[in-house]
Amino acid sequence: MKNKNAFLFLFDGFADWEPALALANLNAHSEYAVHTFSVNGLRVRSMAGIEVLPKMPLENVAVNEVDLLILPGGDPWEKGGNAEIIPLINQVINTPITIAAICGATLFLAENSWLDKRPHTSNGLEYLKRLAPHYQGAEFYRHAPCVTDDNLITANGAAMIDFAMAIFRKCEIADPHTLDKVADLYHSSGMNNRLSD
Repeated sequence: MKNKNAFLFLFDGFADWEPALALANLNAHSEYAVHTFSVNGLRVRSMAGIEVLPKMPLENVAVNEVDLLILPGGDPWEKGGNAEIIPLINQVINTPITIAAICGATLFLAENSWLDKRPHTSNGLEYLKRLAPHYQGAEFYRHAPCVTDDNLITANGAAMIDFAMAIFRKCEIADPHTLDKVADLYHSSGMNNRLSD
């Protein structure tokens, strides 16, 4: 019986490959049950054209049941979309609940001032400055594939492996030595690319 919950936010155009590695291993090798939700609970189509039926609508997400909230990237973030999730983020951002955001989802966090005083990364500092006019966190920006700051994980859109490994470390799904070996296995270039903490 799994005793923790990971919630994945789904929307039309979500980048399905970005959270895939993290989700597969959370589902198979951890105490986290994976749940999916969308704004209205209706079927969505990923950027790859895959149709997904979420488990629940946003209104049914009980904050006290969330241990990990995953926000995948996707073009809607760059167009001001997904604002419906703002109240949920406001409820969890200053709690022990882990929020993991990748690619365009980091832009959403930046635009809504949640990255103004916390170490973070994204698809580039200029990307945030250009597309998030309310962003005030440039001094906290880190030029790294993935950054973990307490309960917040941010990653650029090319860092799916680093993103997954940061989630695995935060969720303690294996000992650090094993996770290092897994990271080396997945980094096909053979480079010893380590997370930024």
